[in-house]
Amino acid sequence: MEGECKTTSEKIANNASITAVARLAMIAASVALPILVGAAGWVITRSVDAIDKVTITIDGIKDRTLETNGNVKLIQQSLSIQGALLADHETRMRILERTVQRPNPNP
Repeated sequence: MEGECKTTSEKIANNASITAVARLAMIAASVALPILVGAAGWVITRSVDAIDKVTITIDGIKDRTLETNGNVKLIQQSLSIQGALLADHETRMRILERTVQRPNPNP
C-alpha cells in the first residue's frame, strides 16, 4: 500500500497540512465573500438605477407622444370644423349672389 502513511508522525504532518490549507481557505473565503457580495450588491443597485432612469425616460416620451397625438387630433378636428364652416359660407354666398344677380321682374 503505497499511498498510506506508515508512521504516526506522517499522519500528524498530513493532518496538520490539511488543516492549514483548510484554515487558509476559510480565511480567504471570509475575506473574499463579503467583498464579492458587496460588489454584487453594488452591481445590482447600479442596474436597478439604470433601469429606473430608462423607465422614467420612456414614460416621459410616452407622455409627450400622447400629448402630441392629442394636439394633432385637436388640430384635425379644428380644420374639419373650419372646412365645414367655409363650405357653409360659400354655399350662402352663392345663394346670395344668385339672389342679387336676378333681374328685377318689375322694372
